[in-house]
Amino acid sequence: MDDVTHTLSLSLSLSSLSLSLSLCLSVCLSLSLSLSLSLSLFIQVLFFSFISLSLSSPSPWKMIVGGVAVQRIALALLLIVLPALHAVGPVPGGRKGRLVYHFHLHKCGGTSFCWDAARNRERVPPDYRNKNCNLPGDEPGRRFGAAGEYNEKYTCDTRLRDMRTYTYFQSETVLNQEMLKCSDRMLLGLQLRDPLKRIYSHIRFEQKEYLERQERLQKQRQADPKRAASALESGPDYLTTARADSYVSNINRDTRYGSAVVDNYAIRSLLGSKVFLLPLGNITRDHLEAAKRVLDQMVVFILERPEWQAEMRTCYYGWKDTESANMRNSRGKSTRFAEESIDEEWREQLKKLNALDSELYAYANKLALQQYLACHRHLKGDASPES
Repeated sequence: MDDVTHTLSLSLSLSSLSLSLSLCLSVCLSLSLSLSLSLSLFIQVLFFSFISLSLSSPSPWKMIVGGVAVQRIALALLLIVLPALHAVGPVPGGRKGRLVYHFHLHKCGGTSFCWDAARNRERVPPDYRNKNCNLPGDEPGRRFGAAGEYNEKYTCDTRLRDMRTYTYFQSETVLNQEMLKCSDRMLLGLQLRDPLKRIYSHIRFEQKEYLERQERLQKQRQADPKRAASALESGPDYLTTARADSYVSNINRDTRYGSAVVDNYAIRSLLGSKVFLLPLGNITRDHLEAAKRVLDQMVVFILERPEWQAEMRTCYYGWKDTESANMRNSRGKSTRFAEESIDEEWREQLKKLNALDSELYAYANKLALQQYLACHRHLKGDASPES
C-alpha cells in the first residue's frame, strides 16, 4: 500500500508540474499553449507507463495507472487535433500562387500596401494610385459593382473569374463573408491600427476633404458671379457631423460616413453589411468573437508594428522588395488633431463606444505576433520563401 500511496503522490506532483512545464514551453519556445500542454501530457504518459509496468501483475492499481496513461494520451491528441481543426489561418511561405485579397480598413495604411504591391510586380487593378487597388463595388465612392452593393453577391468562383489576370486586389467597404470560403485559391490579409487613432485619422481626413471642397466651390463661385450661393455645401462640417454621430444613431451606407465610423468600425467592417449597418451601440460581444474568428483566417499586419512588416510581407505575400517606400507617417498629425479638435467629453464617448474594437485590436496584436514569430522561424530555415 505504501508503494501505491507513493505512486499516487508522485502522479499528483507530476500533474502539478505539467502545467508549469506547459507555460514554460509556451513562453520560452514560442509554442502555442495547446502544443505545450500536449508535450507535457506525453511526458506524463511515459511516467505512468513506467509505473504501470513496474507494478506487480495482476494489480488493480496497474489497471488504474494504465488507464490514467491512456487518458493522458487522449487529452494530448485532443489538444493537438482540435486547434488544428480550428486554425485555418495562413501558413508562412504558403501563398502557392494564390490571389492576394488585402482587406483595406479606411485609414489603416491600405494605400501604402496597394502601391507597394505594384512595386513588387503584383498585377493590380488599373489606376491603382487613385483607386487604391479597388474595383467598382470595392471602394466607398462606388459601392455598387458587378456583384451588387459592396460586391457581396460574389461567390469564390465568380470573384476569381472577374479578377482575370490580377494577382492582388483590395476592397475598402465591408468584407464579403463568402470570401472566407476561398482560402484554397485566395490569401486574405489586412492591416489594423489602434481604433481611437484610426477614428482621429478618419475625422481629420474627412474634415480636410470637406474644407478643400468648400474652397474649390468658393473659387468656382467667384469665377462665375451668377452662381447661386447654394453652390457651397450646406449643413455642418464633418467634424460637427462626426461628433453628433457619436451620440445619435445615423447609419450611412457609404462606409466613410455615419455612426459606424465612430462605433466599432473594424468589427462592423469584418462582419459584412448586415452588421455594419446596425444602429449605434448595437455591437455585442458575440460580434467581437465572430470578428476574432475572421481574423484567425487572415494575415494580420499592425500599423504600429513596422518592425514586423518586412518579414511578414516576404513569407506571407512573397514580396522581395519589403521596405515600404510609400508608408506615410501621419499618426503624429492625427494625435495633434485630436488634441486640438476633439474635446475630452467626446474622447471619453469614443473610448466607451469602441471598447470592443479595442479588445479586437489587442487580440490582433497577439495574432500578428504569432504570425511574425512563425515567419521568423520559417525564414531561418528557408531563406527564399515561396512567392
